[in-house]
Amino acid sequence: GGQPAASGRAAVENVDPAAAAEASRARMGGGPLTDDRRDAIYCFRYLLVFTAALESFAHGSNDTANATAAFSATYSAWSGGLGACEQKLTPAWIMGLGGAFVLLGIYCLGYRVIETVGRKIAIVDFHTAWCIEFASTATVVIATLMELPVSSTHCQIGAVFCVGLASMGCREVSWKQLCLIVASWAATLPFAGLLAAVILLVFRPTVCQSCPWN
Repeated sequence: GGQPAASGRAAVENVDPAAAAEASRARMGGGPLTDDRRDAIYCFRYLLVFTAALESFAHGSNDTANATAAFSATYSAWSGGLGACEQKLTPAWIMGLGGAFVLLGIYCLGYRVIETVGRKIAIVDFHTAWCIEFASTATVVIATLMELPVSSTHCQIGAVFCVGLASMGCREVSWKQLCLIVASWAATLPFAGLLAAVILLVFRPTVCQSCPWN
């Protein structure tokens, strides 16, 4: 008899990150945390609020711009013509529309990514989570200032993996999950390109009969 084993998702949700992180340190020979060190770790939960707000700013400055760039260029060509050479600023309503759909995606399916980044790669506590958030945010902000399009999710995956290696060791990091994530990144490039080509072929005859490529 006995109770049936919990499902993978239920088991993950029942994990106390602080206790699991302490157990991982103990397996590495670090021993249990002292009360002072445990209190110091829990102090970072307040700092996480500010880094999360900064992460939202970084996400909007880069990821949202990546999503709205193609739409903005298409709208500019439609309103000014294909021969227009001047570079126009992205209208505020396009940025607002992009932000609204980002919010919708997070609300509907974002929990899957949050669960993967926060629990399935490495176990994090308040201290390591702050390191991950601050490092990924700084990376995205610096890339934005350099006008480089990057993904905040990619930055966070790298931060989670490296912080997990540094704090817990290679045995406490899910290499299988990391390989699946990297493979999904590689697969999205040809898939998105192929899907875009199919959509273009479907709608091309009805969009513009006088386009230069016709």
